[in-house]
Amino acid sequence: MLRDDLRHTISELGEDKHARRTRIVDEDDVKDKTVSLSTHDLVESKPVTVVIRDDLTALRIGERAFENQEPKTERVIVDSVNMNTDEYVMLFTKRGRAVTRLVNDLTHVNLDDDVEPLNREIDSLQSDDEFVSAVPIREGMRVLLVTKHGFGKAMSLDKIAPSTKT
Repeated sequence: MLRDDLRHTISELGEDKHARRTRIVDEDDVKDKTVSLSTHDLVESKPVTVVIRDDLTALRIGERAFENQEPKTERVIVDSVNMNTDEYVMLFTKRGRAVTRLVNDLTHVNLDDDVEPLNREIDSLQSDDEFVSAVPIREGMRVLLVTKHGFGKAMSLDKIAPSTKT
């Protein structure tokens, strides 16, 4: 095992010349083996603009870069929203599908760059569907869901969004 190899190397080199700052312990000596990390522990929170386009693509771009590139882009921008990289965004389609993504997981590119459409990784999205809105998932938010037959229901986003807490 790696632990045994490391101990052997330390004994060969001599502990006094190469003192370690970390301790090597046996697995049985560790009391709590569970490590709990949240999104905030793993992703640096940076302000960005989430952009959805008419080709079922979603991306993130720096806020200033968006302001500079948006007037010149040849791509059709359906919606954009300022968020942080450690937040979740819900993308709604005209057929009533909802796609949830961690903003940091969206491709970070320029507005005119090519991005893989999300229907290639999500089987339930059809290539002729379109994004219509990007909504930040924030605690306490409510959305109004309406069917094509005109029935509606107001719901808290945490009821329809996957759990974002660890």
